[in-house]
Amino acid sequence: MNLTPLELDCFQEIVNMSYGEATSIIAETMDAFATLHVPNIEVYTIDKLKEYVNLKYDDSSQSFYLISQMFNGKFDGELLFLITQDSANNLAKYLNRDEDLEREDILDTVMELINVVTSSTITNIAKYINTEVYTMRPTIDEMEGSSIITNSYSQNYSKFIIISTVMEFKDQNIVGELLILLTEDAYVNLKEAIGDFLNGL
Repeated sequence: MNLTPLELDCFQEIVNMSYGEATSIIAETMDAFATLHVPNIEVYTIDKLKEYVNLKYDDSSQSFYLISQMFNGKFDGELLFLITQDSANNLAKYLNRDEDLEREDILDTVMELINVVTSSTITNIAKYINTEVYTMRPTIDEMEGSSIITNSYSQNYSKFIIISTVMEFKDQNIVGELLILLTEDAYVNLKEAIGDFLNGL
């Protein structure tokens, strides 16, 4: 039961509106102007997750940061945000005004910003589909592509949604990827809610 092209377009617009909320929070709390774009959204069954991530990231010579955040409610699942080490370093330097940074400073800065993006995005998606979610404290890990995805994801979730993300800061384009992992019930609820959203337009 896939999202129709119209439902996918609607969901992308919901994500764009949610990113607008995240942009405002970044400006207020981090004193940084950012524009967040969603150039592409795709939905896959969870059995394709490991193949997708390995194909896209395993050949890279650099490490990645993986930010993970659980969310619960009628719409429940897990958020994974993948960002390259280079993008993370550039982001941290920009937000800290090019100061010399230790690894922990970089991790803290990336965690703070991505937490704004993930929490705001999923909370506002829930709002637009008339439900509520409760986000857990995120975690961050540095890892190689081949070790990102474990079998536990396929045991817990049914679908994953890829949201390619571009965060534009002054003189910096930070490219990352937000993956929303959903249980089967959450995916069904999402599809029904998008249908209701479209019918209400």
